[in-house]
Amino acid sequence: MPKKHNLSQWFDLEDFYKSKNHPKLAKQLKVTRVDQYKAFYYANGILDPMRNFINKPIDTTSGKRSVELNTAVGGVETSEHRWRNYDCCSDIYIIGGSRMDYFRAYEFIMRELRHAVSEVILYFYRNMQIKHFHIGMANGKKRGEFMIKHEDKPNYEKFPGEWPKLPKKDVS
Repeated sequence: MPKKHNLSQWFDLEDFYKSKNHPKLAKQLKVTRVDQYKAFYYANGILDPMRNFINKPIDTTSGKRSVELNTAVGGVETSEHRWRNYDCCSDIYIIGGSRMDYFRAYEFIMRELRHAVSEVILYFYRNMQIKHFHIGMANGKKRGEFMIKHEDKPNYEKFPGEWPKLPKKDVS
């Protein structure tokens, strides 16, 4: 049966209430009205434009987390996955995505959606294969932080270089 896509062109509310490794804990999550609004804006303002740009399907592996779920997956106490206050994020992967698809999506977010995101982290396995994206919605605490995390390194690396300079539009 096809998905209804009750939030956006490509995403359902259920996409933000799941956990790949702990599905039972994810099923216990409470859905609030505020969470529904966050998921709506996140899906329509970040994930749909990115999916349409790369023209490949995207799936979420982790969205909102309870304290128990966040602990089970090894998340930090201040994780945006807790969806407290203005926080909202998910971990996503590109179905059938190549390294180039991930880099194109990363660049698209940097160029077109940088004001809509709090942080974007591209996770790599030890063999340098891409694991997934973490994308947070801008939340008032931080905006536009781009990082890389290698599985075999303890720290996050800020994305190298400055923001790409966009060409100035001719206003004449």
